[in-house]
Amino acid sequence: MALSYVLDTSALLCYLRNEKGAEKVHDLLISKKEILKMHRVNLGEIYYGVLRKEGVQKASQLYGMLLQYPLEYTSNLSDTLLMTAGRLKVEYGLGFADSFAAATTFIERSVLVTKDNDFRLLEKDKLFDVLWV
Repeated sequence: MALSYVLDTSALLCYLRNEKGAEKVHDLLISKKEILKMHRVNLGEIYYGVLRKEGVQKASQLYGMLLQYPLEYTSNLSDTLLMTAGRLKVEYGLGFADSFAAATTFIERSVLVTKDNDFRLLEKDKLFDVLWV
């Protein structure tokens, strides 16, 4: 069975900006062995950030490009996911989009791919494994 990874916003932005750690994300994107996922809330967070800084044309162009990436964009808004995201947001002080990445990772028993230190306590508490980029 293939290993499943969930990318949070910071991981994909790291790759797009060619920051330190981008090679780890690149390796996952070109691998045929792993399943890569991202919650659509995190995709929306990327769109919002680019829209705010660079305008609608650049944000729309990037959004279309990201839809072509070898990622499964999950739209799961089940009661279980929403309540898990809410609980993780409250208990760990996560941002809204981060709580969706964490809940998706937790429920799907995946590995979170991130560079966001807000997830350190979740890793310490062994909610899921983290691949730090």
